[in-house]
Amino acid sequence: FTDHRGLHANRFGWCGGITLTKQSDAGTDLIHRMAQVLADQCGLVGLFGLDFLSDGESVWPVEINPRYTATGELWDVVHKRSLVADHIAACTSHAVGESEPIPNTVAAKAVVYAPSTLHLPRSFTQAAFAQTTSPEPFQLPSFADIPQADTAIPAGWPVCTVLANSDSETATLTLLEQRLQWLSQQFQTDGQNIAWRCQF
Repeated sequence: FTDHRGLHANRFGWCGGITLTKQSDAGTDLIHRMAQVLADQCGLVGLFGLDFLSDGESVWPVEINPRYTATGELWDVVHKRSLVADHIAACTSHAVGESEPIPNTVAAKAVVYAPSTLHLPRSFTQAAFAQTTSPEPFQLPSFADIPQADTAIPAGWPVCTVLANSDSETATLTLLEQRLQWLSQQFQTDGQNIAWRCQF
């Protein structure tokens, strides 16, 4: 996401992402070929990121990140395997098996920013931590990067990360939106009326 309106990020600020797979066969093939050329010519091993722009058909590379990417944990959920474990295996000369995304699995995350100085109520921190555990493997927590209670977050700084995964893009984004609304309600009790929304 690069939405600075609903999540209060600075212009062009990174706000999260979603595991969309709406790409033509030709576009997917081009992405694979670009990644293979980069790996071969630059000696890249293991995980790395290739940022690109796409209209669903054509692909234009923008940036290469020779590291674990900021949406890495989303792809763990989609593939139901640890990509960090795959990275370690690749870097220690062990074979890594092919992996296909699990059908009907979509994961998303949104980083919310403070539109003004926010004072975090203790009730928010306790309630957010209570929603971070799940008995199911490869199930994203509702919230992450939760700051310490009773702290002040300056305007423009990240507040926390909101995550969701479900069996469709619509269901995932609906769940993400519900969690953003819950987050907004926590700050109304502190005399502040903050609204975070994903606007796509």
